[in-house]
Amino acid sequence: MRQEHTMFDDENSNETRLISKLLGGDGTPVPSHGTRMNIFQHPEKGWVIFDFLRCVSVPPQKSHPNRYWFRNSRIFRHNWSLKQALDGTLYLINYADDPEMGIRQIDIHEMDENGVIEESIKNWDFDDFAAWFRQFDQDCAENGT
Repeated sequence: MRQEHTMFDDENSNETRLISKLLGGDGTPVPSHGTRMNIFQHPEKGWVIFDFLRCVSVPPQKSHPNRYWFRNSRIFRHNWSLKQALDGTLYLINYADDPEMGIRQIDIHEMDENGVIEESIKNWDFDDFAAWFRQFDQDCAENGT
């Protein structure tokens, strides 16, 4: 009997496998130093924080940080504080084990202690987001960050 495997079989390296796939790799985890958050300095956008959020119980397009605020508010508020300190951008990236489910990118514009107040949302298919992310990474690398 054939065993089904998803792109992210190892629970501890979900985000690093995703980043590897997005950058065109084979899914081998890239070093993440134990965090799901990645910070880039983009030549035009300045500091950009990516927080990769794995969706298990709902598809990425239906997930929103306010839905899980009671569980993750401390992390979201920490990332928001970092975004403000850097005068940067905070993207929450919702993804699922199955790349066919796509990716949801949430650009957080305003947040308080009770949740996200203002955001812009873009739903992507996996390949389109991966192409955008690779270009974003390349732009940062050419800038020396």
